[in-house]
Amino acid sequence: MAETGIYFKCYSGSNAHVAVTEPDSLGVEDELGRSWICYPVPRHVVENLDMLSDVTDLDRMDKKTGEETDMRLVFCQGPSRLKKILAGRD
Repeated sequence: MAETGIYFKCYSGSNAHVAVTEPDSLGVEDELGRSWICYPVPRHVVENLDMLSDVTDLDRMDKKTGEETDMRLVFCQGPSRLKKILAGRD
């Protein structure tokens, strides 16, 4: 039986703004006080997601700003769980 939930792609750091233009993006402050921008990603997209390409693009942007951006793919029951998961407490 498949587990029910939602995938979210989440960004924190100097280039997190890249996620703002995604449909249904939302701001999340994790339990450690860090700001994230997350958006839901359909399961069929996740199965074919090229995270390496995204990491390469972020790395390029981070080199320009001299700062780092954290990107995570999170599977959870909904936005209310993101605070705990992004803080590494779940």
